[in-house]
Amino acid sequence: MASFRAIRACNVDTSKLTFPTWVMPKIDGVRGLNPYGTLLTRTLALMPNLYTRERFSDNACQGMDGELAAGLETDDDLCRKTTSATMSKEGEPEVIWHVFDLCDPSVKDLPYRERYAMLAKWVETCHANGHLPHVKVVPFREVHSQQEFDEAEAEWLDMGYEGIIQRDPDGLYKWG
Repeated sequence: MASFRAIRACNVDTSKLTFPTWVMPKIDGVRGLNPYGTLLTRTLALMPNLYTRERFSDNACQGMDGELAAGLETDDDLCRKTTSATMSKEGEPEVIWHVFDLCDPSVKDLPYRERYAMLAKWVETCHANGHLPHVKVVPFREVHSQQEFDEAEAEWLDMGYEGIIQRDPDGLYKWG
């Protein structure tokens, strides 16, 4: 497990972007990932809240990576609410896991577009079977210019999201 680290968001110099690229809204919750069958924090510690950890350690969740949210994903106070809910060992908080990638070792060499398609199809299948109702896939938008990038960012900021995440559709999951 030591060789794995969660891929992390960082600032990007938009003047160096190549298009088309993918963008998605940035949710200001608490990072949760399940690379090996148990829900972990971004530092790979066990998720402290037992209820949340058990809910998202289901076999169907293995390999998922995303942002946990205890409330609306556009809530100004989402980070504090989610931290309080997920970092307390006790309690049964209502948390939605907004997933955006797969971090399972078996798909680490696949480009993001393939990992995302697999993730979206799996979650859709689970929902159709009445499973994983507390898991949602973060939507993306393909943008073809700096203007489209800026418009998507402005739209999501106006909706109350923390910002925007840019993803290279051909990018690999950067382990470590």
